Amino acid sequence: MTDEDDLSWRKVGRAKLDRPSNRPTLRKQPPPAAASRPISVAERVRIAQRLPQAVVKVLSYRRGRDAVARTAAYVIKKAGGDFVVEGDIAVAGDAARAALVRDWERDFTTRKNGRDVMHVEMSAPPGSDRDRLFAAARAFAAATFGPNHQYALAEHRDTEHPHCHLLVKLRGHDGRALDPRKRDLETWRRSFAEAARAEGVMIDASPRAARGVARRGVSRAVLEARRRGKVVARQPHEPYVRAQAARHAEERDAFRIAALRLARTAEGAASVEERARLKAMAVELARFAHEFPALAQPAISRDASSATQPARPHTRDTGLER
Repeated sequence: MTDEDDLSWRKVGRAKLDRPSNRPTLRKQPPPAAASRPISVAERVRIAQRLPQAVVKVLSYRRGRDAVARTAAYVIKKAGGDFVVEGDIAVAGDAARAALVRDWERDFTTRKNGRDVMHVEMSAPPGSDRDRLFAAARAFAAATFGPNHQYALAEHRDTEHPHCHLLVKLRGHDGRALDPRKRDLETWRRSFAEAARAEGVMIDASPRAARGVARRGVSRAVLEARRRGKVVARQPHEPYVRAQAARHAEERDAFRIAALRLARTAEGAASVEERARLKAMAVELARFAHEFPALAQPAISRDASSATQPARPHTRDTGLER
C-alpha cells in the first residue's frame, strides 16, 4: 500500500469512526437577508412624483438553431424586417436575419438543458414617445450587452404600449455564458429607465416597497390555477407579515427624513431659484410621506377561502371527505 493509498484509507476510516450516532442535528440557518439598495433623494423625488414604471422582463430562453430562428422570425418580421445588432448598427431583411442566426449558431451549446438566446421585452406606458423609447432601448442594449454579447433589437408597434424586443446571445465574446439573476433584472430595469429619461421619456424603475406597493408575489402555479377557475388562497407566514410591516414603516419614515434634509439644504441654497426648486421637492416628499399607501392586508385566510371553494366529493361514509 502506497503512502497515498494509506492516507486515503485513513481519511475514509476517520470519517466513518468520527460520525456519532447520538449527535443532535442542527437545522441549517438561512443566510441573512440582503440589505435593500440605498435609494437616493432624487429617486425618492421621482417616486413622489409618481412617474410610471419601466418594464424589463425576460419572456423566454431558446435553445438550438430552429427555436432561435423561429423567435427571431417573430421578433424581426413583426417589426417590418428592421432590427439593430451589436454596435448599434441598423440592418434589415430576411437575408440579414438568416445570417444572424447562422453566425450565432456556432456558439450554441450542446447540453440538453442548455440555453442559447434570451428573449427580453422592454416597454413603457401608453402615450410614451415611441421613437424616443426605441432610441433609449438602443442606447441601453449597446451599453449593457454590446461590449461582450451579440444581440438583435426590434421595435413593435402593434399594441398601445410602446415596446421593444431584444434577443441576446448568452455566450459572450469572452467564452462565458450569461446567467441573469433577479438582481441583474433590477439593474437592467434601472439602466433602461435612465436611458429613457435621457431621451425625454419620463419613466422610473423604483422598488415596489419604496412606492408603498407592499404585496407578496404570486407564483406561476397559483396564477395558472386561478386562470382555470380554481380558488387558491394562501395564508402568509407571520415572519413575512412582520417584515413587510417593518419595511413599510421604514420607507414611510425615509420619505419624511428626506423631506426634512432637503428643506434644510434649501435654506443654504445660493440662488432664489435653487431655493424654490429644493423647497418644492421637499414639499413633494413630505406630501408623499403623508399620503403613503396603507399597508395591504394579508391574503384571505384558509377559513374564508373554504367557503367559496366547491364542495369536495364525499366518501361512502356520511360526513367524511375524501
